[in-house]
Amino acid sequence: MQQKKTNKWVKRMAAGLLVCLLALVLAFAGCAPQGPYVVSVRPGSDGEVIVEYSDGSITTIEAEQPADPVGVKELYEYYQELYGELSYEEFLRMFISADEGLTDTVINRAALSCLRVYSEARETDEEVEGGKDVTISIGSGSIYRMEEEYTYILTNYHVALCETANEDNDAPAPGIGRKLTAYIYGSESVPQKNTEVKDELGYPTYDYGKYAIGCEYLGGAVSLDVAVLRAKTADILAVNPQARAIEWADEYHIGETAFTIGNENGKEMTATRGILSVEREDVDLEIGGVTRTYSLLRMDTPIYGGNSGGILFNAEGKAIGVCNSGRTNMDNINFAVPLATAQNAAENIIDHFSEGSGGAVSVYNVRLGVTVEENNAVFSFDESAGHGHVYADVTVLEVQAGSIAAAAGAQEGDIIRAVVVDGEEYTLRRGYEIADILLQVRAGSSLSLVLERGGERIEGRNYTVAATDLQVVE
Repeated sequence: MQQKKTNKWVKRMAAGLLVCLLALVLAFAGCAPQGPYVVSVRPGSDGEVIVEYSDGSITTIEAEQPADPVGVKELYEYYQELYGELSYEEFLRMFISADEGLTDTVINRAALSCLRVYSEARETDEEVEGGKDVTISIGSGSIYRMEEEYTYILTNYHVALCETANEDNDAPAPGIGRKLTAYIYGSESVPQKNTEVKDELGYPTYDYGKYAIGCEYLGGAVSLDVAVLRAKTADILAVNPQARAIEWADEYHIGETAFTIGNENGKEMTATRGILSVEREDVDLEIGGVTRTYSLLRMDTPIYGGNSGGILFNAEGKAIGVCNSGRTNMDNINFAVPLATAQNAAENIIDHFSEGSGGAVSVYNVRLGVTVEENNAVFSFDESAGHGHVYADVTVLEVQAGSIAAAAGAQEGDIIRAVVVDGEEYTLRRGYEIADILLQVRAGSSLSLVLERGGERIEGRNYTVAATDLQVVE
């Protein structure tokens, strides 16, 4: 019934859409679309329909009856009625994709959220007179959230880290730069070292110029390679009143456009693009002299030294990750901290930081106390969405006695279908998603599991998380 009702509504709005989407007629005749194209159609208030275009413009259409949500499938059926035979693949390629949906407007709008980030630390250098020197780490960042007083900036942990910092560094956390500075895209300067002017301890100083924005380190986790800084919102708006926070995508999928804007080699903010190549893979990285395994997404988007910490955007200009590394011996095999990891870790840091907390904070999560493995992995393609994902059974191998998983009712052989945090159910596609979900847990949160046992769905018992259950994600 829902399908029939939606189709009826689509027919009624045909005249209005024909005017708004006239530019697309050429696309279905085999020509590339000219100008902006539709990226979403959604119901508005009072029965109106809101059509959003690739250049960010919006048209409101009056419907003859209240609109139901309209997806790609409904639009495909609508265009078949208008233009006759049209394969679904052709529809996706010409109507939805349009050069992967990426326009210069999207890139330029995204630039309003992008920053250069510099981390300064005192170091010991025997080749310098007096042995005292200053080092600067160079990277990128983005405006994560803007509030009335403070703006929160997302970057990589290793961007804020200065590995050669010495005991004089006087930083908010070990190895972190004692002075953090950001520049908004378009208002960048290159810090100038001043060897003639020394600080109170005899170290050289840097002149950062009039566009420099001073930042404070709130916290981070080296094992996630995520850090959050903050600056005064007034300082940012004084440089560029159009500065804006990033928007996050709901998900990402293989093959979609992935572009970034970053501080390429510390010389210039540069935009590059490619596609998302692998949803997740384990990558060994050395940060702070320690090699750890990171769960990262892979893209072929070109990145360079200084791109670390820059947001990876999709074709709509929404964030899907944070660029952090690449394989220097292979062309364009590069990596990013995935959407869920970066976003949940950033919220975790901001939530745990408070005025008077005594300095920088860590990321916290809880340990379920369960060992799992993936079985029966399969790629499932969704025709209506035009993309797919790999799904696997996350099977319990072992449950530790006295653990949260045991309290929730998990048993060996169960399949974990979902994790429930504060009443919100997060369905599992892959085992790695559990760690991302647990970053949302706070002291006082309710936590439970949805299990499959013997082919039956079982709602696990609720567990209330105590402050003592929280552990540092280093």
